Amino acid sequence: MKAGRRILPVVLIVALVLAAMPMLEGIRATGLQPGLGLPGYYDLSTQPYFPTIGTQLNGDCAAWAITYYAFGYEEARKNGWTDASAGTDPAHPMSPSWTYDRANYGGSSTMSGNGAIIVNLGCASEATMPYSENITFLGSPAAYADAADHKASSCRELGYNSSTVTWIKSMIAANIPVTFALDSQGFRGLSSNGGNDNEIVLSEYNYTTVNHAGCIVGYNDTMTAVGAPDIGAFKVANSWGKTNGGIDGFYWISYDTVNFIGAQGYLMPTYILDSGTMMPTPTPTITSTPADSGTQDGLYQYHAASDINVTWSMSTNADWLAINAVTGTIFGTPTSGGTFQVTITATSTIYGTTATQSFSITIAPATDDGGGSTDGGGGSTYDGGSTASTHGGGGSSGLSLSGSSITTTPGSSRLFIIGAVCAIIVTIVLAIALNNGGGKKRRRRR
Repeated sequence: MKAGRRILPVVLIVALVLAAMPMLEGIRATGLQPGLGLPGYYDLSTQPYFPTIGTQLNGDCAAWAITYYAFGYEEARKNGWTDASAGTDPAHPMSPSWTYDRANYGGSSTMSGNGAIIVNLGCASEATMPYSENITFLGSPAAYADAADHKASSCRELGYNSSTVTWIKSMIAANIPVTFALDSQGFRGLSSNGGNDNEIVLSEYNYTTVNHAGCIVGYNDTMTAVGAPDIGAFKVANSWGKTNGGIDGFYWISYDTVNFIGAQGYLMPTYILDSGTMMPTPTPTITSTPADSGTQDGLYQYHAASDINVTWSMSTNADWLAINAVTGTIFGTPTSGGTFQVTITATSTIYGTTATQSFSITIAPATDDGGGSTDGGGGSTYDGGSTASTHGGGGSSGLSLSGSSITTTPGSSRLFIIGAVCAIIVTIVLAIALNNGGGKKRRRRR
């Protein structure tokens, strides 16, 4: 077989692909957007319920993070203690000494260990259990009675995965602080320690151990640092007073750095829930209004939208409708007039909660102009001498076949014709070139 004939089938395949490319534009889908419909910025420390910054005296940073800051904030918010940020009433801050004196092992403790004390025994306030360097005193009878009035329902340390940063943000936006672990050597890049900003970024953090705890109280998706590519950061309450380890007791740590610590297995994200506080389980809300009418043989489209990230599904008696599970676009070409019932379901990609929307679509029958084609709202029907074709697959590509007919959705016919013409021209040129180059034989000289 000649070279041109061997390659010609390949050329024809390429030509068909070129012809189909314009139609592929109609089914290109976008990916999931990050986040859960969360605000780009949230800060618990601006609320009057967040405890004033304090100074640890022992190796009790974990107790300060989860007892004093996290649980103290939740107790103040539940009880309406708006003076918590001022620190003027000792009956309102929760005592880190109460949990640390019970949870420490040789001078250190964990966030979950301190939290377990609050779940089982409750937590005394600083009015009955003042904070001190004495780590062996377990409290007076008044402190025990006080602790019984301040109990948590649960405390949990989670593992790390690629969704941890998003999960932490969702907790903060639900007014639940999250504690974590890091290496305090990362503070060397902070402005309070001679650095040029108040953020720990990935390029400044290369430690694979942890020796300190912090309480995440806010986040900012657009936060950046000087000379670093990191975008987005968490705001953290520290326990070294207002003049060390951060500005006014707070510092920022980039999402990239948090992911790095998590990948090392040392992040230990931990939360505590006050009694009566529920875990956030956002339910999606379908915010779009459906298109309730269309025309036979014309493209129908409805772009469903939700306030949080969801996947989409649909039930309907319209066999010509399809839905994109990622983007929520509902589309198809009706082949007859009538009223069709549709129910779409949005399912949260994180929490599994759902929302539904039911509606009707009234399709007006196409008008016959006496010719062999109908046009209902921009669609075209090319019939090879028989009746108009049907469309039962949703029409995502803008083209369907049934018997001897071809049905296209608006605009796709022009794109297909242009692509086909270009493909035919390319095929002819390549075929001629290959036949001319491969069909000639050179004579041998004798």
